[in-house]
Amino acid sequence: AGASQRDDVQVPVCPLCNTPVPVRRGEMPDVLVGEHIDRHCKADPAQRQRKIFTNKCLKPGCKQKEMMKVICEQCHKNYCLKHRHPLDHDCSGAGHPLSKAGHAALARAQASSSKAASTASSGAARPADSPSAPSTSPPAAVLQNGLSEEEALQRALELSLAESARGSLSLLDPLLPGGAAGVGPEGCWKRVQVLLGRK
Repeated sequence: AGASQRDDVQVPVCPLCNTPVPVRRGEMPDVLVGEHIDRHCKADPAQRQRKIFTNKCLKPGCKQKEMMKVICEQCHKNYCLKHRHPLDHDCSGAGHPLSKAGHAALARAQASSSKAASTASSGAARPADSPSAPSTSPPAAVLQNGLSEEEALQRALELSLAESARGSLSLLDPLLPGGAAGVGPEGCWKRVQVLLGRK
């Protein structure tokens, strides 16, 4: 009788990987096969299903996993949908140190803004015949009235900015012979043409 009882026991087989799943007396075979598929199965569909929810929330104590990454814009860490806002996860992004590229970008922005402010204030007092130092050495044919085209355009823009900063629209321009200073695109273009010797 003992041998016949042992022969009646059927070992369930995983439908995905064809591996026998051991079952003890009193345990439900369907439950154990399902558990095997969820945790231990080496079959491709089972592994793909497990890999869907791989993005774990980094909030301490939260065990939620999401299908896709939910990155905080300030601290650049992954959180679940419930903790995605900076107030929900005690975000430390505001005091986060900048990268080297970030520091370089800030330095460029500050340098260009301070340079523009200093040239706009000193640009109106500079005489027209004093050439500024050329950034590149242009050929002699490009030079007109002692300035290259780039320098003439820069000078005209500086004067236009200086005039608009003072709020005066009726100042006489020393570069235009006997004419009123034009503010805006037309006046700027007139200055460029005068500095280039075309009018």
